[in-house]
Amino acid sequence: MAVHPVPSLIAFNRGADNRWLVLVVDVVLGATFLGWVVALVPALRGPRAPSVV
Repeated sequence: MAVHPVPSLIAFNRGADNRWLVLVVDVVLGATFLGWVVALVPALRGPRAPSVV
């Protein structure tokens, strides 16, 4: 299916902090719609703001 790797591609192209976790979830659970959505959500989240100390 053409949309299966989309969350991983988004995460790696955006340089997401958790891109490896997104890849693992996408590979293991991406065949199910719920697993695909679970992988897509963190891939689309914005980067963490730097903490000011």
